[in-house]
Amino acid sequence: MRRAAFGLGLLALTGTAGAQLQGSGDLFSQPLGGGLFQDAITIHNTGGTTIGTLWFAWIPGVDFLPSVPAAITSPAGWTAIVNHLPSPDGYSIEWYALSPGSYLAPGGILSNFGFTSADSATVLQGLAPNSPRYHVTDSFFYIGPPEYDPGYSFTVHVTSVPAPSAAGLLGAAGVLAMRRRR
Repeated sequence: MRRAAFGLGLLALTGTAGAQLQGSGDLFSQPLGGGLFQDAITIHNTGGTTIGTLWFAWIPGVDFLPSVPAAITSPAGWTAIVNHLPSPDGYSIEWYALSPGSYLAPGGILSNFGFTSADSATVLQGLAPNSPRYHVTDSFFYIGPPEYDPGYSFTVHVTSVPAPSAAGLLGAAGVLAMRRRR
């Protein structure tokens, strides 16, 4: 009896809140050198319910990242796992909140989703090599835990950020000090 009641509650949740799940994502990709890129994602909740999962570079059953992601970072209260199915599939990153208290509220913005990979901004902006009818950055949001509701499919927008220059790393004081030495 309890099991049936729980199932009905879950159906009610997905039936009403699922239609309100909406959002977007922005990925900023910066070259690190040596063929690696640092990628940072910010998500925006534009719907009327929470977001508890960001599953990046994935639609149900297919992973899209051509290269294995590494050095994954997560916002406070969230964690991540890398997914990879056997060839010819790619990789994906499944970020999810550790508790409902960490879900992204409607109207909210959350950053600090990050990773490094060998995939440039050009690759990330393109079609998935293993499924060319999809983009590499096609992704899913879920209200709570992954796959507990119908989810919301969207494509993360990619922006290439130039590599930091020596002057930018040093700051204005460093440039002045270098000029004084000459």
